[in-house]
Amino acid sequence: MRKKLLSLLASFSLCASMFAITNMCIKLKDGAVVKYNIEDVEEVYYEGEETQEIMACVKQKDGSVVKYSIANTEQVYYEDEEETPETIPNAGDFCFTFNVTSDSTVEVKDGTKCQDSAIVIPPKVILDGKVYVVTAIGDRAFWGYELVKSVTLPNTIKEIGSYAFCCESLEHINIPDSVTSIGDHAFSAPKGGISNLTDIEIPSSVTYIGTGAFYQCYKLKPELLVYNNGTRCYGLLGDRDANTEIVIPDGVTDIDDYAFNYENKLTKVTVPSSVTNIGREAFYGSLNLDLYIDNYEENVKTDAYSINFCKSVTWMKVKEPVAELEYEYVDLGLPSGLKWATTNYGATKPEEPGASIRAYEISAPSFVNKWRTPTMKEIEELIENCTWTWIELNGVVGYKVESKEAGNSNWIFLASQYSYWSSSMTSSSKNECLDIFDIKYRNSISKSTERRESMCKVRFVSE
Repeated sequence: MRKKLLSLLASFSLCASMFAITNMCIKLKDGAVVKYNIEDVEEVYYEGEETQEIMACVKQKDGSVVKYSIANTEQVYYEDEEETPETIPNAGDFCFTFNVTSDSTVEVKDGTKCQDSAIVIPPKVILDGKVYVVTAIGDRAFWGYELVKSVTLPNTIKEIGSYAFCCESLEHINIPDSVTSIGDHAFSAPKGGISNLTDIEIPSSVTYIGTGAFYQCYKLKPELLVYNNGTRCYGLLGDRDANTEIVIPDGVTDIDDYAFNYENKLTKVTVPSSVTNIGREAFYGSLNLDLYIDNYEENVKTDAYSINFCKSVTWMKVKEPVAELEYEYVDLGLPSGLKWATTNYGATKPEEPGASIRAYEISAPSFVNKWRTPTMKEIEELIENCTWTWIELNGVVGYKVESKEAGNSNWIFLASQYSYWSSSMTSSSKNECLDIFDIKYRNSISKSTERRESMCKVRFVSE
């Protein structure tokens, strides 16, 4: 905390000498702003050691001292109430450069050659004889700049670009209420390092935070970062070892890409029913995590790797069992004794295609009585112990699957150009399938995998 305050005061002193400041302003967390004429301020210092007890003290030239709790202070900044062209600095006075973005605005372009540990961004600059407002920190403006420890932004900044402050050494930066957008990996540590950023407040004005904006910022406050009016969850900031169980707040609808991936200290995360999208690799690789999602699986959009390699994933809502299924079956004399239905799910005749269905809708708990989806091992048994002959049945071409042991009287029909689900999964997002190909292309059967939300046919089996 001592280092944070000293860097803040150093930034303030630099501003005072550079911009002919009129007022020093202290903004409290309740929204109140206290202003001091710079001519009346003799000294700014602090008292206290513990974080919650540190007081920022403003000593005026008349000897009076006003104290403000750091815990209740949001921002210290300056105002230039008598701005004239003479008080606006030239763009060439800074160690960073500027890029013109409109007739009246510029962005900070390149600060990687700076040598100062405290960077102060001006609200306006003169470039080629014209006054411009500084409204953005450009992409990669300070990327990899390892000397900077603190950055002070003016209230004119609206956007912080991608990889803008991707600096391991950065410890403190203020985000003014003017900022609406923070780009991808804006504050993440470059080259796989660990960020030293220890404190940051995201104002309600921010409506967009890019992917990985605070990736590996492990020294930030140990709490969830939720933004976009409380609907989007970036992930967990701070000490991962101290936060092993998390309940994501109600109202969150999206969990961002990479939000909790590889958080191997997490043991339990509960996702509310309001979440309808879990981003790319959001929980990927959390090997010790039991993930509980208070929704139906089909109601939540996930990437192929959103929830892969968690210890367990539990969908807390499952579909009610379907109505009692009634099928005729054939005993093909297979070694396992397994019996195969004579028709596809949803069909009344062997040559009818029946219904196409998603894999997660036909998992074993969703069906009643004796019928279930075969495993891939049971499909392989059907392939190996039967003779497959291409035939036409009532105008439909497909395979006559006949037991090698039971003879011509025992057989089933599988129509061509269909994929049939198995209950065997290759990952949390894919199931294995049996593919039947048309004789026009190749007279064959094969195994493949399909994403669980794909639509395929089903042929049930019974013990």
